[in-house]
Amino acid sequence: MREAALSNEQAFHVVAWVERGKTPVIGVNGSAEKPEFRRRFKDGKECFISHAEMDAVSKLRDISPHDVLHVMRFTKRGNISMAKPCKYCHEYLRKKGIKKVRYTDWNGEWQKMTID
Repeated sequence: MREAALSNEQAFHVVAWVERGKTPVIGVNGSAEKPEFRRRFKDGKECFISHAEMDAVSKLRDISPHDVLHVMRFTKRGNISMAKPCKYCHEYLRKKGIKKVRYTDWNGEWQKMTID
């Protein structure tokens, strides 16, 4: 997963996945123009932004209560960093039915999060 996340020139790299059998469903940051990724700002502007966790979950045909979303962030130098889902991702995950999230903190340690 780390090599895939570090293969671009961004300042940081995020990879998210949900394990489904032996094949993980992987998501990456992007700007897919899907209605579910639309953001409207207070100034009236809008854009389409897909964070890695949103991308991974959007690829799932169904959500199981046992699914766990994993989110890791790497700095450009390859160090593991904070990957806690932002408020937009949190809301998206809640709407999609994801209840369990594991993410890396500033020290590269795994943390657990429950979405209600």
